[in-house]
Amino acid sequence: MSETHAAKLLQKAFRKSRANDFKISDWREVVRALRFQRDAVENFRDNPNRLSSVVNMALLSHCITHDYTTAKRCYAKALELAPHNPLVLNCSALFTLMLAEYPRQHKWEMAIADLVRARGLDRKFEKFSIAEQSFFKWGIVVGPRNPRALLNYALVQQCVRQDYNAAEKFYRRALDACKLQNKNGASDPAVVQNYEDFLENRLPGGLYAGGGPGEIARKRATVTLTDGLWQQLRDPEAKSERYALFWYNTKAGRTYWEAPVWEQVWAERRRRSDVVRDFGEWTHYHDPDTQNSFYYNFAKGTCSWEPPEE
Repeated sequence: MSETHAAKLLQKAFRKSRANDFKISDWREVVRALRFQRDAVENFRDNPNRLSSVVNMALLSHCITHDYTTAKRCYAKALELAPHNPLVLNCSALFTLMLAEYPRQHKWEMAIADLVRARGLDRKFEKFSIAEQSFFKWGIVVGPRNPRALLNYALVQQCVRQDYNAAEKFYRRALDACKLQNKNGASDPAVVQNYEDFLENRLPGGLYAGGGPGEIARKRATVTLTDGLWQQLRDPEAKSERYALFWYNTKAGRTYWEAPVWEQVWAERRRRSDVVRDFGEWTHYHDPDTQNSFYYNFAKGTCSWEPPEE
């Protein structure tokens, strides 16, 4: 195999792996998405005051054609027609966040409030799912290197699906797409602003701080402590030393800012472990999850990885 041929095969495999995140396996999704997009302009022209016509035109302009002037006008009209509709609240809030317009803080707070209201009205996202498949997802199907299409999908993962690792992945792709699109390597300010706000809100005290940092931080971090199941990690690129240390559960595959409650960790470890033998005040256990042995002193209620002295 020539070096050129090998490089082409590797590039093809890489593109395929990236496309797996938004591939469409059901042709009915394709037909539905194309039908919505085909009919959006015609229906809006014929019925400019019908809510479905206005919303579909807004979504087409927002996610596919990136005509933000038309999208803004249509979202405003949709909010007038149905101010409590969860689909309208979700989509208009995502549009507001994507634009990252001044005053950012005020508009951010308003958009987040609308997203919370929408979640209360449609907890299973039944009304949002079709819009997600036919417009937000289709936007990156037809424009996999479009920074704004990737930004839109990152915001869906962040604000609606609350899959923060997926959101971070699509933010990073949007930033990479900016570099490919611009010869000078300049980034889209809206992409940068949204990504920075997202990272800020993943820190302790932030809106998305329920877990810990994302997969990118975990992969670049170094292990400082480990007990087989729990690892303490240090992020060398942390924004502040306050946020450099975090914890990772290897079984759950999740990160946490707070240290585990060790009494509960050891109690759970004893429950799932097999007793090897008892001797005196000590019991020797074998943990099947970590394949490690440990020792428990039932008189003192303490655990140790090291065997007690003879």
